[in-house]
Amino acid sequence: MYKSILISFITTILLCNSCKSQHISSSTLKTSNLELIEILKSSYSGFTKEHFQVVKSQEELQLFMGFINRTRKPGFEVPNVNFDENSVVIYCSGETKNAHVALIIKSNTRNTITLSKKHFSAKAAGTAIISPFILYTITTDKKIIFDK
Repeated sequence: MYKSILISFITTILLCNSCKSQHISSSTLKTSNLELIEILKSSYSGFTKEHFQVVKSQEELQLFMGFINRTRKPGFEVPNVNFDENSVVIYCSGETKNAHVALIIKSNTRNTITLSKKHFSAKAAGTAIISPFILYTITTDKKIIFDK
């Protein structure tokens, strides 16, 4: 009886620890009632240089997604976002070997929100050159700036 309880306890702990990588990929970064909600991310954007963009309309988002999908068939669906309440923040890191980058809210003032990059350490760095991108939604009417 003692051995079966011990085995089930150890199995539960191992299963919980093995799911940590999933929590990083579905990120919601929250700072003072303001949150960045990740809606899409992939390892190929087509941008060779770092690119940051704030999208305020469905048409702008469709243009960006058209650029992203130009080499994909069938491609990603254009996310449906309520632009009356939200803005979309796009970050493309350019060509790199490290895909573990996210945006965080660095500061939140009366008129502006400053976002910056956060690098996560990779367990095994590959040799492939990728150009990852991440799309976030944020509920604000403040000016959003990017701090390199």
